[in-house]
Amino acid sequence: MIRQDYEAVVSYIEDPENFRQVMGGGPKTKVGGKCMSKTKAFHIMASHLKNVAGFPDVTGEEMKKRFESLSVKV
Repeated sequence: MIRQDYEAVVSYIEDPENFRQVMGGGPKTKVGGKCMSKTKAFHIMASHLKNVAGFPDVTGEEMKKRFESLSVKV
């Protein structure tokens, strides 16, 4: 990932609701009273980043793996 990719990810998760969707506790996150899998939340994040920042087309699972590799480096 390049610097702009990191910036796009950070910008997305700076929003408290987006952060809760992606980082919520347990295997499922609560969104609007409904439970959503973390992979689904990452899919929404990947879709948003593709539309806003020209991020490559990745699945929720791929986005989750990228994010996890980022958090290990930080």
